[in-house]
Amino acid sequence: MPKDSGEIEVSSLHFSSADGFRALAIFSVFLGHLATKSSPALTHHLLLSDFVTAFDPVCMLFVLSGFLLSGPFLRGYIRGDEFPLVGNYLLARLLRIYPLYFASIVVIALLEWLQHEPATPWAIASHVFFLQDAGVATTQSLSGPLWTMAVDVQFYLALPLIFWCLYKVTPDSSRSTRIAFLFGTLSLLCIASVAYRYIAAAEFRPQTLEAGIVYIRQLPGMLCVFVAGIGLRAFIEGRTRAWATSGRFWSVVIIGALLMKLVSTFIHQERLHEASTARYQVSAGLWAIEDFVAALACILLLGAFVGARANPLSRLFSSPIWAFAVSISYGFYLFHLPVIDLVAGSHASRTWLSFLKTGALSMIVLVPFCYVAFRTVESPFLQLKSRLRRWRFPGAPVLAAVPADGMLTVVARIPAAPRERV
Repeated sequence: MPKDSGEIEVSSLHFSSADGFRALAIFSVFLGHLATKSSPALTHHLLLSDFVTAFDPVCMLFVLSGFLLSGPFLRGYIRGDEFPLVGNYLLARLLRIYPLYFASIVVIALLEWLQHEPATPWAIASHVFFLQDAGVATTQSLSGPLWTMAVDVQFYLALPLIFWCLYKVTPDSSRSTRIAFLFGTLSLLCIASVAYRYIAAAEFRPQTLEAGIVYIRQLPGMLCVFVAGIGLRAFIEGRTRAWATSGRFWSVVIIGALLMKLVSTFIHQERLHEASTARYQVSAGLWAIEDFVAALACILLLGAFVGARANPLSRLFSSPIWAFAVSISYGFYLFHLPVIDLVAGSHASRTWLSFLKTGALSMIVLVPFCYVAFRTVESPFLQLKSRLRRWRFPGAPVLAAVPADGMLTVVARIPAAPRERV
């Protein structure tokens, strides 16, 4: 984009691996639900939900949200630029997630009505306004994975507020002071989030998936996971391009990520055992650190593949087949569980054959359906969101904090006489 009298500067950062990891995490969610619905015994004996889904997919999705969305805010804060226009950011998020999300609510509610199990008006309304995680009765209604959408939206709203506070506290500080204050703030947020998880687990003693979501996995409890993604992005932004080191270094990081995942898996299994034996204080401690340890494993793995210049997984993520998978991944996440329920309900057996048959039939339905949904619902709004990035407002910075399939484009209005920075 050529510069004009407004001195517009455009810069871009492309993280194709991040988009690839989003699709991989969503497919892991699909495998976990497929194993649970089609063959519970198989899942139990082979620990399929832990090892086929190599890293906790929910934590990976939340880490990715923190990593991708914080980039423009971090960049502006570290450089000492003016605070971005939040309206652009919120409108872009709305255009990205809501059209297909709303369509999924309509489709799933219609399916339940056709099965003579209509959703309650409150269940539908709670999903429309992202309030489904406010109560045990609604958090798993319509479709179980949709509870994460409410937590993600809470984070979308909290992210500008966090950085607005940072801007206000360190308005004229040097770059090194801002970076130090940033990491100090992220550390305090992590500590506060883990402390909240412990107190909530000890007080409410959740014993079901629904109770765990309502009392612990709200934004205060999951903030440590989002902050892990922000911390990784802050490390990258603070070090510019020096963070991309040798492949041998990142191989060690990947090994560390795998070991961290083993620890996370052990904590998860031990927490379930402690909760079943009513040892609530021990279980509260495990609840407190479980998702944060999983988030540490996720950022190590994500950092390795984002930082390494060439590796087999990065080449896979850049292939045309994977690009197609990325394009339909959001719809896949929204619609996969109702489809699995429909297909699995027609099989009486719960064997390997049932697992493979249910998976194959679900894919046959999901892939073309999600592609049509992408072309007819997502694409028009993605194009509108792309045009949004070119909107310019006189006298104010414009940062389009929009992860458009891995591309973060930052458009900033540079003052004619920028203040001197240390």
